[in-house]
Amino acid sequence: MDALPAHFQVWLATNLLAGCSIDTVQAALVQAGVPAELAQQELTLAQQHPYLAVARTLKAKLERRESLLKTLDGLQRQDPGYLRVERQPLPPYAEFLRRYFVPSRVGLFSGAIEHWAARHWTPRSLLEQVPAATPVEIQFDREQDPRYESNSARHKRELAFGDFIAMVEQTRASNNFYLTANNLALRNTALGALLRDTANLGDGYLDLRAQGGTHLWIGPSGVITPLHHDLTHNLFVQIHGRKRFRLIPALQAPYMHNELHVYSEVDLLAPQPDTYPQFARTTAVEIEVGPGDLLFIPAGWWHHVSGLSPSISLSFTNLSGVANGFVDFPVA
Repeated sequence: MDALPAHFQVWLATNLLAGCSIDTVQAALVQAGVPAELAQQELTLAQQHPYLAVARTLKAKLERRESLLKTLDGLQRQDPGYLRVERQPLPPYAEFLRRYFVPSRVGLFSGAIEHWAARHWTPRSLLEQVPAATPVEIQFDREQDPRYESNSARHKRELAFGDFIAMVEQTRASNNFYLTANNLALRNTALGALLRDTANLGDGYLDLRAQGGTHLWIGPSGVITPLHHDLTHNLFVQIHGRKRFRLIPALQAPYMHNELHVYSEVDLLAPQPDTYPQFARTTAVEIEVGPGDLLFIPAGWWHHVSGLSPSISLSFTNLSGVANGFVDFPVA
């Protein structure tokens, strides 16, 4: 071996940044088959390289930000209401903004959609409005890919709406197929007409002039959306069926093992504490939503969602009169 392969260089830099000693890293490289002289040369080079110096500076900056989040989270945990979510009647919008939106607190509300015709939707009733032959895009073959959510573009498949509804009704439990917000189903002319069965929420929660702020979810029992956070505040309306949400405060981001965009590496149902030790410091609140429920998920709150039955849901990101999302979130 004349030169250290790139994957070894990445491993070396990662472990030096994590605080491992030079002797420990060198011993591990030698054990992996790297000649001792080459391992020593690479470690000497790495220690002197400006790239690693810059990486250490950025790591220290990140650690200061995470220290702030941990401190604020620790203070919030002293508030008994921090993780207590009780179903309430939908409040006036001004009160919602003051009590939930501004302090970034989850809210669960009833009575928000009793005036909607959509309140009575079922998978079968949707076929009375959408022709069975209408092509729809869904997420398919999810069970073959542990990262199906971050790889969602690879799982898009088109089929007839009637065939999809039949699958939803006939499947006992599956996470293999799901019509999600990423499929943008309501931009399809035929499915978009379903929105005539909806209206505003409360005394004007939604900016009805905003385009693309409404998203449709249809799936069988057993669908799972893994741990992630959204970049927008969400009003999630459960229309048919039931779902279980497990939510973790945004301030607990330092414990989420978030390596890729908005996704956590942790499988909440099997967290692997040896691999993801920081996750043990999180505290989740569990909420079950049923027909007619409205769940407010503030931007940045981590959530994991399980379908407890065949279900239909709508989510809204077009809240009225507010800046609805992250500021300066990095593209990469």
